[in-house]
Amino acid sequence: QRSPANPIYDPVVQRKAQIALREKGYQSLAGGNGTGLSMPQRLLAARLGWATEIGVKTETGRRPYRYILDIADVTLMIAIEVDGNSHRGHVARERDARRDALLASKGWRGLRYTNHQGLAGLESTVREILRVVSSITSRPRPATT
Repeated sequence: QRSPANPIYDPVVQRKAQIALREKGYQSLAGGNGTGLSMPQRLLAARLGWATEIGVKTETGRRPYRYILDIADVTLMIAIEVDGNSHRGHVARERDARRDALLASKGWRGLRYTNHQGLAGLESTVREILRVVSSITSRPRPATT
């Protein structure tokens, strides 16, 4: 719910935040909560060639009923989250930890990166993800009878 006391809903504060982020090199940080992909998410997804905004049912019987993954390889069950500043607070980190634990319990391997890593560190982030993919795909598979 929107709290009138929360300064982020003040148009002046919003504009200052936009200017500050653009000065840091972010062209567009729209993203999260159903607003579409942010620029770092789009760049990373395009570089990997992976699907975006993949829904995973939580099956907890209570909200949230599903999580939307920023970027994912559904075959390998690797979920990539590209987090903006809203994920830095204590409450957000706890929420992210619960989400990561639930996804892990369903067999997903979660990787989290910051918007900065998705922009300025794009190539090193891609290399790190591909190392994870390689470690998963090079594991010996159990014999089936």
